[in-house]
Amino acid sequence: MDNEYDPFMKKIIDLITEDEMNKEYFTTQIKQLLKIKRKKIYSKLLEIFIHIQFEETEARIHWQNIIEHDYYLSQQLNRNVGLRVAIVDYFINQNRILSNPMLIEIHVFKQTEKMAMIDGLTGAFNRRYMELSLKKELKRAQRYKKIFSLILLDIDNFKSINDNMGHLFGDVALKKFAEFLLTSSRGEDIVCRYGGAEFMIISPEVSETGAINFIERLRDEMKGVSFSKLNNQYSKITFCAGIATYPTHADNIKDLIQFCSKALYKAKLKGPDNIAVYSPEYTGD
Repeated sequence: MDNEYDPFMKKIIDLITEDEMNKEYFTTQIKQLLKIKRKKIYSKLLEIFIHIQFEETEARIHWQNIIEHDYYLSQQLNRNVGLRVAIVDYFINQNRILSNPMLIEIHVFKQTEKMAMIDGLTGAFNRRYMELSLKKELKRAQRYKKIFSLILLDIDNFKSINDNMGHLFGDVALKKFAEFLLTSSRGEDIVCRYGGAEFMIISPEVSETGAINFIERLRDEMKGVSFSKLNNQYSKITFCAGIATYPTHADNIKDLIQFCSKALYKAKLKGPDNIAVYSPEYTGD
């Protein structure tokens, strides 16, 4: 661990892992966390606990305050209150970022969260989670003057795949395509099933050009991949994609989704395996 994070980071990890009931869960989370870039480690830790994103500088300040608050509460109550209590009290009573938190066992929460937010067929996030994530990302982008891109993808000729090879074959193709998107995306990207054979990717801090480069990479990777096999039939999949970027093309969720859809429509007009970025000239279509 870099000297920059000692002893402050060590103190945080000690506080987290001292809780025996949730030690395994938090240890697993921390191991994953330590693999990411150091510059985001404090913000990711807070996201694990309260599911709110902060800029790294602000997150580090919050952690320093939480550690001091944990010490203060323990001194006042003459017992170790634990990090979770300190975090909850800090964010409810000190700065009021949390207003109405709910207490629930971690394993119950995780199971319920997964069932509520995951598309049952593909394993990608569902549309409800997409809508929640878009609201969250828009607030973050507005607060910190950031950009993000929406990418709407549609599997080419999917109706023909279902009609000619059967719905079972189509379901397998959808699963494999979603798996491909999830594997090929960054950890911070959010891959959702938008409906039918359409998938939406929310890409934080990605420009229009970055989104184009990402989709071009996906297209290249897919050329050599067989996505489905049923009764000795193999399926090669291509897709079209439409891109809209905040705040370049729109400053609200409704327009971003609409413009992304219009860009996808333009891409499909050009034929299979095409990309289009939203342009104001599409508005009249």
